Amino acid sequence: MRETTPIGAERWGEVSSVREADRGDQGTVQCVILIERCRGVQVGHDNDQCSAYRATLPELEFKAREKLAQALLNEETLWVGDVFVFLHEVPRLRFSEPSGWRGSETREFSADAGRGAMVVVRDSCGVQVGDGNVQRNQFRARVIGAAVEADGLALTAERAALVARLQADPSDRAAARELAENVAQAAAEDLEADLTIEIAEIVAEPQIEGWSGTVRDRTGVQIGEGNEAEDTVQVNVLKWASAVLELERELLAEAVRRASLAAELDELEGGRDKSFLSQADAEAEIEGPELSL
Repeated sequence: MRETTPIGAERWGEVSSVREADRGDQGTVQCVILIERCRGVQVGHDNDQCSAYRATLPELEFKAREKLAQALLNEETLWVGDVFVFLHEVPRLRFSEPSGWRGSETREFSADAGRGAMVVVRDSCGVQVGDGNVQRNQFRARVIGAAVEADGLALTAERAALVARLQADPSDRAAARELAENVAQAAAEDLEADLTIEIAEIVAEPQIEGWSGTVRDRTGVQIGEGNEAEDTVQVNVLKWASAVLELERELLAEAVRRASLAAELDELEGGRDKSFLSQADAEAEIEGPELSL
């Protein structure tokens, strides 16, 4: 568990300032807390909340596959390190509702959260009001349109061995497949780490210190004092089989192309050597043998 710090309205959703309200004959309400379009909220003191955010990417796609294959098989490639550029929709994430919530109708109710506060909830789910509560949330998001382009590559021992196999035998499909899987795995791991940081920044800190007047479009937050919250973010690429297959094809095509170019170059070099030798022989015949007097 960790104790979180206050946040402002510049992050996910909106948090406005405390406002005074008059309750008439029943007494004075010190503040009214309006919770609108929120999921997984605790209002009160000394509460405990754990929220897990899980995002899945249905598939990973390589951009500029031909360029990537050329870089992998080019002996003049400047090997620096894996540098992947990711293209995906900005995950303004649409989280699923916490467990137990059914339907999407607007629900309004008011409750005394202690210390003269009235809580009004509209079109929200998973809201707890009171002290000493425990809440466990699981939110799921789907990120689509994920693609990756390699701006730099590292020549690991495994990759070097696979490249050597392809250079020796351009038809080595197993080597092409293993090399494509190696690069795709590295890209997937980097993408998962990148999106984990991005989602964590979007979710922001869960703790809203003190009493706030209006909280809108927030997920997994606490309002009050002495609360503790723990957030975890997990991102998984479900599959990259298509990306591997497409890169494998490009690697095989590039290996065959390079082998053909090498064969043509050898043939040209051999022709030049023969031409040179023939010219030298002809010059020797014209000059004839040396004569001694």
